[in-house]
Amino acid sequence: MKLKNYQDKILCSWGLCFLVCVIAFEIHGQANNVVTGYVFGLDQRPISEVNVELLDENYSLIARMKTNGAGRYMFSRLRRARYYLQVSPIAADYEGQTKEIEIVGISRGGASDAGADTIQQNFYLRLRRAASQNLGINAVVFAQEIPKEAEKLYEKAVSALKDKKRDEAIAELQKALEVFPTYYLALEKLGEEYINQQKYQTASEILLRAITINPNGFSSQYSLGYALYQLKKYPEALKAINRSVEIAPISVNGNFLLGVCLKQLGNYAESVEHLKKAVKLSPSPQPEIHWQLSLIYTNNLKKYGDAAQELELFLRARPDYEEAEKVKELIRKLKVKAKG
Repeated sequence: MKLKNYQDKILCSWGLCFLVCVIAFEIHGQANNVVTGYVFGLDQRPISEVNVELLDENYSLIARMKTNGAGRYMFSRLRRARYYLQVSPIAADYEGQTKEIEIVGISRGGASDAGADTIQQNFYLRLRRAASQNLGINAVVFAQEIPKEAEKLYEKAVSALKDKKRDEAIAELQKALEVFPTYYLALEKLGEEYINQQKYQTASEILLRAITINPNGFSSQYSLGYALYQLKKYPEALKAINRSVEIAPISVNGNFLLGVCLKQLGNYAESVEHLKKAVKLSPSPQPEIHWQLSLIYTNNLKKYGDAAQELELFLRARPDYEEAEKVKELIRKLKVKAKG
């Protein structure tokens, strides 16, 4: 019976004192229950702006809200009852999910007259089968039971990053890891922040911890590879970058970084293969990729005609390049060399 029905009965009869007591208990006691949680997508990354709906036992809509920047939702002031939570992703690549929950109003100590209850219900969305095949991504769900204190600290860090308070965010992430040292998302985020500060050694140490916990995370593998590349540890970088491309073969950044790392190791044919793949995958022209290809064709493979073509593509992508005339002259010389 819904709360409004209770109120109607009270107005109809002053003699139902016992019913009044029941209503008071419902409103002031068990109506303070909370249901909260996070919505995660690929690689257990939080998804913001996703609709989460709270339905009653008859599947009628009670409330709807969107997840925040940390992927969190919350419904409060709920009475004891059975509910359904329904997640409807805006992105068509993810499947929706519905989960049943029940608020029984029983505390951990077992007292039925205890105070409010809090239920944590996380969602781990899966890619639709067709989307997963089209993207070429190995969609492996990685889940952890995170202590609430650590989750709150992580959420504070995400909020601080949105406000561009990076030092504050790093401090909160470090606190979260003190509470829960194997917190994968916190390790990944902290490693990325140290990369942003160009602290590559520290970043690589943290990201190594992250991939030990979850070796199937694209972002942590890619970021580790980037940090090691910047440290000129090319063989170690290659291993992480290769893994990131295995996880997400359609990643433009992954294929580009793999290409330049292979170039440093002298594997020029493979380098060209991945750089060309990055060009095909990119929805817009990427001048840096064409520049790298031109360097390999000129200096290593001696394919001067191909080098000239890549430099022409570079200028199309960068028409405002300040040394465009010098590049045009280089193109002319390369074409002459290709003929001769």
